[in-house]
Formats: sequence, C-alpha cells, structure tokens
Amino acid sequence: MNWTEGYFTGLDYTHGYYREMNPAMLRLTCIAAGIQPPPVKDPVYLELGFGQGVSINVHAAASGGAFWGTDFNPSHAAHAATLADASGADLCLFDDSFAEFAARDDLPIFDFIVLHGVWSWISERNRSLICDIVRNNLRVGGLVCLSYNCQPGWAAQMPVRHLMAQHMRYAGSEIGGAAGQIDGALRYVQKVAASGAAYFTENPVLEQFVRGLQSQNRNYLGHEYLNQDWNITTFADVAASLSEAKLSFAAAARLLDHIDEFSMDLPTRQLIADIEHPLLKQTVRDYVVNQKFRMDIFVKGPRQLVGIEARTVWNQERFTLTVPKELTKLEHSTPVGDLELDEHIYGPLIEALAARRYVAKTISELCEFPGMGGFDVRKILSALLMLTGLGYVQPARIPTDLDRKRCDALNQHLCQRALATGDISVLASPVLGGGKHAPQDHQMVILARLAGMTTPTDQALYLNAVFEANGGDLMREGKRVQMGDEAIAQFKGLAEKFEREGHAPLLAALEILPARDVSRPHREKPTAMIGQRPNPAGYVSVNPGRASS
Repeated sequence: MNWTEGYFTGLDYTHGYYREMNPAMLRLTCIAAGIQPPPVKDPVYLELGFGQGVSINVHAAASGGAFWGTDFNPSHAAHAATLADASGADLCLFDDSFAEFAARDDLPIFDFIVLHGVWSWISERNRSLICDIVRNNLRVGGLVCLSYNCQPGWAAQMPVRHLMAQHMRYAGSEIGGAAGQIDGALRYVQKVAASGAAYFTENPVLEQFVRGLQSQNRNYLGHEYLNQDWNITTFADVAASLSEAKLSFAAAARLLDHIDEFSMDLPTRQLIADIEHPLLKQTVRDYVVNQKFRMDIFVKGPRQLVGIEARTVWNQERFTLTVPKELTKLEHSTPVGDLELDEHIYGPLIEALAARRYVAKTISELCEFPGMGGFDVRKILSALLMLTGLGYVQPARIPTDLDRKRCDALNQHLCQRALATGDISVLASPVLGGGKHAPQDHQMVILARLAGMTTPTDQALYLNAVFEANGGDLMREGKRVQMGDEAIAQFKGLAEKFEREGHAPLLAALEILPARDVSRPHREKPTAMIGQRPNPAGYVSVNPGRASS
C-alpha cells in the first residue's frame, strides 16, 4: 500500500474550525463535569490529523504554549505551515504518518491531545498507533479530545456509503477527477433508490439523507465517506480502546450533550437519571437521541473537583459573549420541540455579559448587575453553560502582548485571504484563546476597519479600491459584481449591516478589532464624489481573482 494507506486524497479537506478543541473550552467542559482540568497557561498541545490546520493555528496564535501536530497529507501540512508563518506562533508541524510520528524521539509530554474525525476513517493499526502515542506522551492528568461517527445513528445510512464506495471502485470514471467520481456515485445511488430497491423503500429516512448528499461539499464527501477504512463504532468500543492507554471517560466535549432537557423529553430524562454506571448511561443516551456523532473527553487519571476546590476553580473563570447582544435569542428548536429560555434569568444575564462594552466577567461580577442578585449561583452557572453550548458565550482569558501580536498577524492574513475565498470563516481572539466565527463578509469589513476606514462609505470605497488594484472579482450569490458604483453599493451594504448588528464593540472586546475602532458610533460625513477612493497603501498584495489553496 502507498503512503495514503487507503485514505481519500483525491480532494483536499475542508477548512473547518472546531471551538470545542480550544484549550479554554476543554478546561471549562472538564470543570462542568467536576473533573480537574489540565492547566491552560502555556499548554503543550498536540493535534493528530489536523487537516488544513485551521484549528491548530488559531489555537496556537491565541493560546500561547507549544503546539505540535501532524497530518500525513503533504498538501494539508503545507497549508497549515502557511498559516503558521503568518502568525509566527510556536508550532511544530509535520506530514508524518502516525507510525512515523510515534517513532519520533523528540516528542514532549503533552497536556492536550486532540483528534477531529480521524478515528472513524483509519485502520485498526493506526488506531492502535494513536493509543501508543497517547500512552507514551500524555502526561498524568492530561486529556484527549476525540470526535468520531458512531452508532446507532449511522446504522441505516452505512449501506449507502458502501454503495457509493463500490461504485467509485468498480464503475467510476477517471473523467472529471475525484469530484466527477463522487458525482457519478451520487447519481448512481439516486438511480438505485428510484428503482424501488427494498432497502430504500423499507428505510424511508434515507430519502432525505440521499437528497442531502447532493448539496454537500464534494471535498467533504470524499473525506467523510470514501476512505478505504470507515469505522462507525460505538461509544463503548472507543472507551474500551482508550482504556488500554490508561484513559477514562470524563465528559462529552459538546456542552449541550450535558443538558438532557435540550434533547430528551421527561420520561427519557428519568430513564437516563436512573442509570448509575457512567458508560452505560452514555450508551443508553446514544440510543435515546439516535446519536450519529460524538466528541468526547478522556483523561489519564481523572481527579474529581469537590467542595472549596470546585468553588475556587469556578470563581476563577471569566465569561464573555461571542455574538452581539442584538443577535441572541431565547427561543430555540431542539430535537424534542421548541425550547424557550427563561427570560427572567437569561435576559438579565445577557445584559450583564454585554455591559461595559462586553468586557469579560467572573461569576461574582455578573451577580452584581441589576436583576442578577436574586439567583442562586448554581442557576447562573447552569445558564452560562446553556449559553456556551448554544454558541453565545465562551470562557475568557487574559492575553499577553505576544498573543495579541500573533492573533493580529494571523487575522490580517485571513482577512486578506477573504478577498479571494470564503473557505476559512474564523478569526483568532487572544481573549478566547481560540476562534471567533467570522464569515467572509465580516472579514472584508474588518480588513477595511483595520486599515483605518471608520465609516461604511469609506470602508466600501477602500474595498473597491483594493479589488481594482489587484484585478479581483466580487461574487455575490454566484454572480460577478462590476467594480465601481455597483461594487461600492454592495460593500457599503455589508459594512452597514456589520455596524447595525453591533459586531464592532464585541470584536473590540475580543481584541480582534482595536478599541479605538468603536470609541463612538459612526456617523456618515458628507462624502466627496464616489470616484474619490481611499488609497489602499500598505495593503499586502494577494490575487483576489484566484482562490487560495
């Protein structure tokens, strides 16, 4: 077998960011489960199979410490190295296989080891090598965060993947490359389903699943479904494998998985509550919610936080909103129906988090705000964890000047890249120690703000000038927008929406934008003729007309 070991490499992987793997988020999740977390100040951190390297680069820039990672695909490793060069963060990146990485004699002892999705797509031998790396290189008290596709949620869909893989192997055409082969496999699955095949008619849930495959990113489909090894396992099997490396299950890494009210009705919550053994509890829970994907934390030598120690740890935590107050909502759809958060606690809590221009606050500081004093601390903690699970809140840290410098450099690179492609939708926050979701439109507006453009009109003129100077094209809803008045109107609309939704004060608190950027609300000044455009001097040239790899 060649170096790919059966792993799909016909298309590069997607550029995802996974906030659950942020050291600060992992710490919070451990504390919420009553487990002593590893230290997050200057962590020694390893990501195995880092893909395009977005997560590891954002975390290295924003968290401090020493970050190591390997991905055997050299194009992935090269892309990750480009991001590392941009930030100047302390990163050691390799294109080693797991066997080569395990054999290295220069590995440190790690506080954190993380893997996203890798476990599901590799051979039994490689899973064993991962366990060897963990056994030999994770410190006592350190943790592993592992995500994987799982049973029983995948049970009905597994044969669809097998059919796709078999079509690619025996009937796939080389014409059109890997993407063409994937399209051919998808068409064939539809053809078999339309023929009235009993497997599809007797499993009606597959109709929506197959339809959804058509709209999926082809790079994602290749890596998700078409590896030679495709191991859809159970939680119990994963826990058993990692126990050989002296690891014990600590908690689900996604905080909403800690909140049964979010995914279960009252009878099933009672069923789960009556189960004493933690591993059996997780297994039954997977059946109750028909779990397809898990992200779990395992610890080498977990130690319980109790009494004053637990209170001390909680009192040290600081929290911040990660979306503008204006975009939060109390009504949410859940697997068991609509959920409305209690306005009496969540309303004042969100107001308190947003107060003082979103500065991060401890629990005791939150209790001092109007409307918060009458609540039990445990109720406030529960609400904070719910808001964190929903993506509204994250734990905050006190950054160093070096953290700020690295985040600024990485964000400048990412915002310039956004002129060409929207494939990376995150920016690094030294306050979060990780990433803040920022779609392409936001990154372009931020680029103009970082260049000193203070009004939507100036920002629009600046962006138009940058695109014109670099010969790029602005694409909106699949259509090319003409540079000049048409593009300026589009850019101004993006900038006005950015301001209207209140992103700037929050991004300043997260130290993605400078505080001076939001010292007072912007008021449009009379603007000269539309043809007078700011000079984008100092802009580091990219080619917006060509997507970056």
